[in-house]
Amino acid sequence: MDTDKGENTWDRLVHSNPDAIKNRDNGDVACDSYHNWRDDVKIASDLGLHFYRFSISWARLLPTGLPDRISEDGKNY
Repeated sequence: MDTDKGENTWDRLVHSNPDAIKNRDNGDVACDSYHNWRDDVKIASDLGLHFYRFSISWARLLPTGLPDRISEDGKNY
């Protein structure tokens, strides 16, 4: 699943000021649950967990920051 995720405030900060964060780290790819959710759910199941909580960035769902366009990829996630 690819995405047309919009820019959020953190993206703007770290991309426009890369030296502001140690090692020039950013949040472009973190745990990548967006692409790995099936594996995450399997791991949770294998561990005997009964709940899986996830979050989604508004920038992923509303790439323009406005409700004029909803990302199909974000909605499907």
